[in-house]
Amino acid sequence: IIDVNTRRLYEALLYEPLRRMIEAVSNPDYVYLINDNDAFVDKAELYEFWAQTQISEVDSFHIPESKKELVSKRLKKIRDSSLAHIDPKTIKTFQDNASHFIQFDLSTANMTPSEKIEHLLKTFGLNTSVAHVVEGYSSDSYLLEVSAGNSINSINRYKLDIASALNVSNVRINKELTIHNGRSYLSIESPKHRDKILYFDPKYLQGRKIPIGLDNFGNTIIWDLDNHSTPHMLVCGATGSGKSALIISMLGYAELIGFDNIVIFDPKYEFASYQHPKVQVFSDIEEIEETIEKLVAEMQDFAKSGYKTKTLVVFDEFADAVSQSKSGKELDIKEMVEVGQRKVKTPFGDALQPKMELRVTGTKKSLEENLKILLQKGRSIGYRIVAATQRASVKVITGDAKVNFPVQICFRVPKEIDSKVVLDEAGAESLSGMGDGLINSPEYLGIRRFQSFFKPNF
Repeated sequence: IIDVNTRRLYEALLYEPLRRMIEAVSNPDYVYLINDNDAFVDKAELYEFWAQTQISEVDSFHIPESKKELVSKRLKKIRDSSLAHIDPKTIKTFQDNASHFIQFDLSTANMTPSEKIEHLLKTFGLNTSVAHVVEGYSSDSYLLEVSAGNSINSINRYKLDIASALNVSNVRINKELTIHNGRSYLSIESPKHRDKILYFDPKYLQGRKIPIGLDNFGNTIIWDLDNHSTPHMLVCGATGSGKSALIISMLGYAELIGFDNIVIFDPKYEFASYQHPKVQVFSDIEEIEETIEKLVAEMQDFAKSGYKTKTLVVFDEFADAVSQSKSGKELDIKEMVEVGQRKVKTPFGDALQPKMELRVTGTKKSLEENLKILLQKGRSIGYRIVAATQRASVKVITGDAKVNFPVQICFRVPKEIDSKVVLDEAGAESLSGMGDGLINSPEYLGIRRFQSFFKPNF
């Protein structure tokens, strides 16, 4: 209740710091008590101490005996310079309740998410305003206008503060500015509780452009099979992130487009029940090695004859298949060869017979080498390859691999370093899973966030 004493109390809180600042210029014994701009203290604790100085004696504080006289004198100065006629009961009431209304938790505050972002950044001295809020399937985009004189790069330092205010685990801030309605904005993407599913729909298919999903602005993210800059795709993501669901929806669109042949290498038997006249599924590692060797030989024949094919190769968990495939001496080709002659006795006398021995006559190409050949040479003949893996390791996704996969998609991964391995930048570790992904493709400027399509069954 704002009575006379309460009003005096708040006058002291509001105006006393300024008066004390002026007084401190000429008073070397002055001790600052309240500094609202000090980010290293708990404000409720600060006001608790201020209230003690108004109503307590020096014995109430833990002060060494040798300092008590000096502190007592300063306490008297503080009281004299303060509004001494405030009723102690009012100060005591303020002290009892201060911690309840001074602590300001943005995550539960009655403010819109846009207001929370603006308010939080202003506390760090950054003047921004949320110009647009774009709602997506698994995340919302907040487009910020940043006032002149404020560093855009510095906002990235407060990602976790913004996430705390929005009551989410993390947010993603785009490295590039987002152009919307002819203006550039800084985009902050916040995960959300998914309340709708983006189902597979043939209406999104245009020509030979396989739809991958939709971004927050409703644009269809595509993989253009006729674009020679985007022949092959790498897909990475942890278990449950949406990797397999993406492949299933892509296969559905691929069937509608019409391929001469669709080959699925499936070492984990996830697509064993896939049924389609033009789809072949190979799960046994020996079958996978033989088939990819045949594909390479077929590709070489096509190259010589000038024939163009339309073949889609889907290699799920290719890293596991490569690790299980033959290597080293297992790739040696051994044949019985003639190494000389020997004498043998026959009823007609001595005769010479060839001496045979099992020797290494050559070396087969490994599964990894055949895949690399198919990636490099097959692009101009019509082969399109999608390779997926859970392991975002530099041993698996090498520099050569990324060169051969110009389209890179990353779903949720456990660590920031995993995102950097796939996309060369962080962000995938803050995705919400279930088809929430990032794509890096020559089709688009910068990394684009999207929600992939979901196809309920094969």
